[in-house]
Amino acid sequence: MNDIELVWRQTKYEDHPQRAHTTVDSLGESVGRAMTQQRDRIRGAAKNLAQAAERPNCAATPGQAAPDQ
Repeated sequence: MNDIELVWRQTKYEDHPQRAHTTVDSLGESVGRAMTQQRDRIRGAAKNLAQAAERPNCAATPGQAAPDQ
């Protein structure tokens, strides 16, 4: 399974649980909301990783104590 399949599965089952829609417009709006939630989740994770990467010595290396803050 490739990466996009994992993202789509999470979006489909967690962000878009409703399966019945009475109009095409309501389906489109629902899918749009689900994709927006997934985008926001991915952007938040990327931002957190970037911030962590910018901090020098933010974690201890194996066998060493964490630096004092």
